[in-house]
Amino acid sequence: MDGESDTSSSEEEKLPPKEVTEPPPPFIPRRSTRIRSLSRKARENAAASVARKVSSPDYPTLKEALASKDAPLWREAILKEITELKERGTWILVPRPKKGKGLPCKTVLKVKRNADGSIDKHKARIVILGCLQDIFDYDETYSSVADFTTIRAAIGLAEYEGAEIHQLDITNAFLCGTLDEEIYMQQPEGFEEAGKEDHVCLLQKSIYGLKQAPRVWHHALRESLLKIGLVPLHHAESAFSGNSKIIVFVYVDDMLIISKDTSLIAKVKKDTSEIFKVKDLGIANFFLGVEIERNNTGSFIHQKGYIRSIMSKYGME
Repeated sequence: MDGESDTSSSEEEKLPPKEVTEPPPPFIPRRSTRIRSLSRKARENAAASVARKVSSPDYPTLKEALASKDAPLWREAILKEITELKERGTWILVPRPKKGKGLPCKTVLKVKRNADGSIDKHKARIVILGCLQDIFDYDETYSSVADFTTIRAAIGLAEYEGAEIHQLDITNAFLCGTLDEEIYMQQPEGFEEAGKEDHVCLLQKSIYGLKQAPRVWHHALRESLLKIGLVPLHHAESAFSGNSKIIVFVYVDDMLIISKDTSLIAKVKKDTSEIFKVKDLGIANFFLGVEIERNNTGSFIHQKGYIRSIMSKYGME
């Protein structure tokens, strides 16, 4: 028995050492580095579908508006919009480039209504068809906006603290951002400049419809609010505060200013109006389609006007 054990032990000593093998690397699937984008034909089809959008009394097409009894009001609104764009230096007219004819634009019309459903004004907006933009015409597009749940909580907090809620509307907000890219746009249909009908607009400022327009505007607004002492909150890029006494919420071009100190509210309004063209709406009573009512018993938010319009539309009065 002892001999057998000696033999087995000697054989184990003669065996070569086992090689330590490392586990195989994780499998990484091959991914294409090709930049994917819609074909020109697909983008043109998308633009055509936008142009064929079904109209309504509050959103007429250009042809319908200019043939309606309100044609003078619509024409005045369109001329006002184009004049505003030119005064802000939104574009310069240049000869048509060889590489293309420029992106088309569309005149979007809307009847703006008050909270009670009455007509406030006829509004026109020149919108570029950003769905035809090439992927190399822009970088990032995301822009932070205030969540309505947060705004609703802020209204409740303002009521609890006895603070006032004021509202500012920034006129043509997207035109305040400066573009870094070279983008050409066709002149608005029916409003071409005499003697330069074959020219196109070389955009200098951001314009509604561009994919990067929201981000360009938010960057311009953020930098401006920082200059007047308002900094974004850590968890909400669309909410700004200078100290614990005032807070400002931003939803694209609408601003809610909440504070117990009316002098701070007045200062923010004054500083903002020196940078942007704004419309002071005073104490907020209609924000993002929601009515805000305050009385001796508290603050209430509702959509009575919207509900009435829906009931009227479907004959449920």
